[in-house]
Amino acid sequence: MEAELAFLNSWDGLGEPPGPSLDVRCELERAIPRRQYETTPIAGWIDVVLSVRVLRVIAGAAPSDEYGRPYLGVDPTRYAKWIAYWADFQSFAFEAKTTIRSLGELIRQLKAYRAYSKLPVYAVSPDSRFANEISDEGFGFIKYPDAIITFPKKSNYR
Repeated sequence: MEAELAFLNSWDGLGEPPGPSLDVRCELERAIPRRQYETTPIAGWIDVVLSVRVLRVIAGAAPSDEYGRPYLGVDPTRYAKWIAYWADFQSFAFEAKTTIRSLGELIRQLKAYRAYSKLPVYAVSPDSRFANEISDEGFGFIKYPDAIITFPKKSNYR
């Protein structure tokens, strides 16, 4: 306990945390596979899949009992520091269209992807006439090149 008390008396804080980091991975033309028993193996090809994870930073917590009382006599250098760890990847799918000739055709395509994949899907196009209708169906829309995002409305389709 004397070593712990000496450390705590001399402790100058944790200092600056490590800088934020992102790990972004991009896959072009990813196949959306059908179920094994179906005759055609591929349901379609999504244009872009981005997978992103962030570096999470927390301050270490002192070991404690079930009532939150810290244990005494524990080496404080084990917990008095920044702890960084990578969060899980979050993936998003993007279907790019130069123009939307038919809203119904696009919705059918996106619904086919949703039937075989759990990825959130965004349509990306300079043609934003149907952004709200696409959102109403539970898909996102991004107006290119302005990067104006229409987020998907909650859907009951899952």
